Amino acid sequence: MNSIDNITADSNQITNVVLDDGTIVSINLIYRPATQRWTIDVAYGSFIANGINVCIHPNFMREWRNVIPFGIGCTTTDGIDPVYLEDFANGRATLHILNHDEVQQIEATYLGAGV
Repeated sequence: MNSIDNITADSNQITNVVLDDGTIVSINLIYRPATQRWTIDVAYGSFIANGINVCIHPNFMREWRNVIPFGIGCTTTDGIDPVYLEDFANGRATLHILNHDEVQQIEATYLGAGV
């Protein structure tokens, strides 16, 4: 599990993550002040998912676990969803990119299902 460490307190930012196989995932992280939520848009090859709510979850990309070879999880230091603009920049919240094996391990360990 690799942390995505270059997230700032900007309300709209794009970062590219290189997966283990060398392919690239583009993540657009957007803060929504009216609802105090972070959302992400994810692009990977021809796969695009927009407006996904960022919440504490071992893999909030679980819905597409049989479509894409990675997952994205979120943790916080206090167990509360990221709701403030500076949550990622100050280290209270962290996004993690998961490889295929980690996605399967999370399915088996936390969610009680196989992939």
